[in-house]
This record gives sequence, structure tokens and C-alpha cells, in this order.
Amino acid sequence: MKTCKKCNIQQKLSNFHKKKGGKFGVKASCKTCEKIRTSLFYKENKEYIDNRCKEYNKKNIKERVIYRKCWLEKNRDKTIRYCADRRAKKMELTPILTNNEKKQLEYIYKKSRSLTELTGIPHEVDHIKPLVKGGLHHPDNLQILTRSENRSKGDSWHL
Repeated sequence: MKTCKKCNIQQKLSNFHKKKGGKFGVKASCKTCEKIRTSLFYKENKEYIDNRCKEYNKKNIKERVIYRKCWLEKNRDKTIRYCADRRAKKMELTPILTNNEKKQLEYIYKKSRSLTELTGIPHEVDHIKPLVKGGLHHPDNLQILTRSENRSKGDSWHL
């Protein structure tokens, strides 16, 4: 147990952020007080902080581009799934998904990526009933096709 220096409430050590040089290896103030302090600081210095971020981004544009490309490559499945979800949401065709269905979506996109890597033939996730024809972005309406099959199918749909 430790007493917060800001609110003077005795709390568990898990309620404090870690700090190597701090007594007990944690900061003097609790997580709640730290959150209040940092949000107040941001509100008071919003313009200054935003300007510093913009300057940093301008000065380090090459590094930021490289970082983003690396992240996108490492997280390609997430990116592709996000883009598909976004398109479907735009068309208001994504039902509310359970956690299991979300995992199924991720699995389908990972499997598509794996097939592409294993065979060297580009694979894509296809909506069996196209979004433009009222299909849903749901695991039951998805299939994996080669890129050429998917592009030749277009938005056609057969019962």
C-alpha cells in the first residue's frame, strides 16, 4: 500500500505508474491523479503541443513514411480488414458482429494472405453476395478467391 501525494488516499501499488527511481518503484501520485494532471496540462497547452507535433512531423517526414510503410506491411491483414469494414460501414451493410464473428473475419483475411504467400498467386477476400447488391460484410458472406477470379466476378452474383 502507498499513499498518493496528490489526493492523500492510500492505494495498492498497482494503482501507480512504474518509475525506476521512485520509492517502491512507482510514481508518487496515483494513476487517477496523473490522468487529471496530464489532461489539464494538455488543455492549457493544446496549441503549443499541436504545433510541436506538426513541426516534428514535418522535420521527420521520411522516417514517418518508412515507419508507416513498415507498420502497414507487418499488419497487412488488419489493414485490409479495416478497409473492407470501412467500405461496408459506408454502405451501412455491416451487421453488429460478435467477438467470435470478428475473429472469423480476421482469420479469413489472414488465410487469404497466407495462401498468397504460400502459392505466390495473389488471393483476395470476396463477398459472395456483393455489397452493392445488398450483401453483408459478414463471415458467412465471404470467400477466398484468386485475384483474377475475384476481378472477373466483379459484382455479379448468382443464386
